[in-house]
Amino acid sequence: WLRLLTGGGRIGDRQIVSAATLQGLFAPHIPIVARMSYALGWVTYTWDGEQVVEHNGGSEGISALVSFIPSERVGFVFLANTSPNFLTTMGNAGALLWPLILGREAPAAAPTRAAAW
Repeated sequence: WLRLLTGGGRIGDRQIVSAATLQGLFAPHIPIVARMSYALGWVTYTWDGEQVVEHNGGSEGISALVSFIPSERVGFVFLANTSPNFLTTMGNAGALLWPLILGREAPAAAPTRAAAW
């Protein structure tokens, strides 16, 4: 699923979802806080000039986060047997992992994070 999302709707040689449909899903629609917006079921923010797309969820004893940068075709999934926490709050895991995944220095100013996602 992450390969499909980061591959513009394509897996291998097969187009499963149109790239235009995915772009519509990831387009910011409602501002949340500075540099963070709600898209269609996703939260988007900017990390080091890149658009990051994320969705989180969880309840007592379980939590998850899906995060990816479409332009770089990379992402990660965080699944935990714990209640939602710091790492599943929008932007927090990305601030820690994007420098490692992309081999870049962390930007001087971290993205503004929503208080409770």
